Amino acid sequence: VYLHVVFSTKNREPMIDRDLAARLFPYIGGVLRGNKNAPLTSGGMPDHVHLLISMGREQSISEMVGSLKS
Repeated sequence: VYLHVVFSTKNREPMIDRDLAARLFPYIGGVLRGNKNAPLTSGGMPDHVHLLISMGREQSISEMVGSLKS
């Protein structure tokens, strides 16, 4: 299953600068791989994140998004 996941920063504050993005997206990829999902691409803007994910069978969508946001 391929999912396009979008979520924003708290209050849509522009918090994701280039330095943070350079660490954030690899970290998100590690969380996804740790839960047997595959990050296909990631990106976004200073106030939100876009992810394209190939989702495994071990988690529900809500569990997967919850693990990303925690």
